[in-house]
Amino acid sequence: MANKTLSDRVRQLIAENEQRQAADILADAFRNKNTGLYNLAVIQQGNCKKLGDQSAAGILSTDEINREQAKINAALLHLADEHARLFEAGKPGISLARKRLWYALILVALALTGWLIARVVENSAYPETFNLEVRLHQPSGEQAAITDGEVNLRLGDAVPQEKHPLDASGVTIFKDLSSRKFQGDSVHLLYFPTKNQKFKVVDQNAVTTTGKDQTIRFILEFIPDTTLVEMTLFDTNGKRIPGAQITIDGTLHCTSDAFGYFQAAVPKANGAIADFVIEKNGKRLFKQELAISPGPKSIPIE
Repeated sequence: MANKTLSDRVRQLIAENEQRQAADILADAFRNKNTGLYNLAVIQQGNCKKLGDQSAAGILSTDEINREQAKINAALLHLADEHARLFEAGKPGISLARKRLWYALILVALALTGWLIARVVENSAYPETFNLEVRLHQPSGEQAAITDGEVNLRLGDAVPQEKHPLDASGVTIFKDLSSRKFQGDSVHLLYFPTKNQKFKVVDQNAVTTTGKDQTIRFILEFIPDTTLVEMTLFDTNGKRIPGAQITIDGTLHCTSDAFGYFQAAVPKANGAIADFVIEKNGKRLFKQELAISPGPKSIPIE
């Protein structure tokens, strides 16, 4: 009997008409493992004791005793089957739901292990440091390289790098950047022209670092300064000159109004020199280079 399972031992005891002992074994087996089945086993312990007391007192007939025994036997066999299903099939104490949970956890662990291995392999393919080459040119093409000024970079949220001067080809190189620190970071250009020029970045061929040696081209468009010129034209007698045609630098045209006033947005910085030509009725009245500045001015025309 030592080699038999618990459910086999219970069946053997039932066959030997030892229901009370079978109930005791089942109660011990389910204690602290399955509350519902433990309670059923305890009930059968009580039924066995009650049937024994009633049989000894002669209260029940033989048929009644047999019927009660059959009920107890059926309940004990059901408990034995439940024990075999829950604790004797495969690993003891592991139900089908628990097995499925274990299988799911194993699959997750395998997937995580595979991901970690892939990351290790991926990281091992990257050098510890990399060089980042920066090229600047205007929208007309690489032949219009921007060679003056200095360049800095902001990589991700890190503090900007040291300023680097541009060479004669519009190139500078940021060397020995940490792959682990900057791989995949965003790249923002900080350009410091020699002259105080406004500009905007219209394109760049890469917005993040690869963690390997890389070249990033930035296309910059310079924005010219604009000065609003306002002037009133007078003749030698101090009369205003309406309807005069004004040409500035050969490309910008405007006409004075009834009060001899005109204004024009000249694409040059304050203080720059511009060429003014003033005509009326096909006659040239004025041609001269003037330093432009914002605000109202007067031009006497001889």
